[in-house]
Amino acid sequence: MSPFMTDSEADRVLLFAVFAWIASILVPASGILLQFPVIVYLVWKAEIKGIPALLVLMLGRGNISFFDMAGQVALRLGITISPIFVFVAVAFLLTLNNLIKRDYDGGGMAFALLWLPSIIPASIMSYEAKMNGLTGYWSAPILDFLIPSVYFWGLTVARSYEYGKDYFAKRLLLVLIAIEALMFARVVTLFTFSISGLIVSLYFYFTRDGRRRGSGAWQSFALVGIGVSLLLLVFGRKMDLLAQGASSLARADEYGSSFSRMAVYAVVIMFIFWFKRQYYLNRLLPILIVVVNLSFVSYVINTQGNESTRRDVTFQYETLDERFNAKLFGDRAGVWTMGWEEVKTPPYFIKDLRSFLVLTDKGYSFRLLPHNQFLTLLGRHGWWLGLTLALFIIWVWLRAMKAIYYCRNEPLLYTVFIPTGLAIYAVVGTTGQSVVGFGLWANSLTCIIMPAIIYGVWQERRKMGMFR
Repeated sequence: MSPFMTDSEADRVLLFAVFAWIASILVPASGILLQFPVIVYLVWKAEIKGIPALLVLMLGRGNISFFDMAGQVALRLGITISPIFVFVAVAFLLTLNNLIKRDYDGGGMAFALLWLPSIIPASIMSYEAKMNGLTGYWSAPILDFLIPSVYFWGLTVARSYEYGKDYFAKRLLLVLIAIEALMFARVVTLFTFSISGLIVSLYFYFTRDGRRRGSGAWQSFALVGIGVSLLLLVFGRKMDLLAQGASSLARADEYGSSFSRMAVYAVVIMFIFWFKRQYYLNRLLPILIVVVNLSFVSYVINTQGNESTRRDVTFQYETLDERFNAKLFGDRAGVWTMGWEEVKTPPYFIKDLRSFLVLTDKGYSFRLLPHNQFLTLLGRHGWWLGLTLALFIIWVWLRAMKAIYYCRNEPLLYTVFIPTGLAIYAVVGTTGQSVVGFGLWANSLTCIIMPAIIYGVWQERRKMGMFR
């Protein structure tokens, strides 16, 4: 008898997850108490078939547009206990258990020796913030310290890959399209770059293997999802911004743009075709992306910081070129410069959260983030915890790129597991900051867990003697 969940058992858990989410909307206190034990069960079981249910369990009343974040419900027991906190806390406990048993390879054990001491700066920053009354903010460094445990959890999940990969692909598509449809209907709100890229990737996966797997219907279903995702990409942002107070589509552009989302979408498709044909240069991509990231940001900062090279930009743009210049040299240049100043401002190794707070008409809130992954980590967390997390995300992708070379017979890995996460690592890592995090919807599924599963699959196959 297999130690893993059957498809019917996984489906029952998924249906219960949907019920628990609905309950958390209608009766919040009871709903979250239904969510917590199932999250603990699925995280400790660490099966790939449980991930679609976990995605649903991470949702709450705060993801319903009628309530927005004002409707977020959590337990407060000295620290806010939410579904996402339960997920990462149990993942951390499982990681510690596996580290004690030396259940990871040499690279994983070595990184743990680098990572675990960073609890020191995280604790100091959180303690100082707590002592200074930063309610709602003080626990952030501790939570960010826990992020690598999500990767180690993904390595454990990889053990169930062979038994659950078909179920995972199909149920993941169902969950993504359902959530996407609710987002298009403006019922659900989610900040994520992952959904559209994953649906496109799953379409190409089912197209490639549809006949052999009898999955033509899933291919058609994915095509419908692509249509919805394109509508969301083109019109969804404008609908939200108009609702926030922009009087026209032209005015809506002043509230922001979807450049990053469009870029992720395009790069996902590029990577799908790249990994279908190219294997030998993949291991260089994570380093190349970091070099391009830092060089590009440095160029923009230096250009706008020099009187002789500074570009004049206008937000009354009409052409795509004018819009690009306004976004890059008028918007990102300022926040990147601010981020670089934060990196250069002492204290260097252990930051004080109070220095990032600003007073607004609603009280104190965090200052605008630098919108670049490395500037955010180093500037807000300092050179100890921040550099550890920066090295972590590079290490994650270097290991995934090494492993994918040996898993060329697994189209699910290089068609679905690689493209979206690597595109977010490249694009959002440069223009945003939601790459290193523990939120499943906030890209940790694609940027941390899926690369971990790729490496874990390779390790499992090595144990079976498939590779020398």
